[in-house]
Amino acid sequence: MRLRFTNHAQIGMLERSILASRVADTLRHPDACMPGREGKTICLKKFGAKTLKVVFRRHGLGGKGEYVIVTTFYLP
Repeated sequence: MRLRFTNHAQIGMLERSILASRVADTLRHPDACMPGREGKTICLKKFGAKTLKVVFRRHGLGGKGEYVIVTTFYLP
């Protein structure tokens, strides 16, 4: 799985102390996924008392595809 983070996602991750490994874990083993707007997908995963939301676009097919992370944050 190849992850690419937009500048917006990178800045948000730094501000919110979100690790790339948690984003990857959310995509590999989500608790829930749903379609988002404009061809995006949203995945959720609970980490202790917090739920991480990852919004991304998928490019390419199969295992060689790339996940472009648009934004990620913990739900209130």
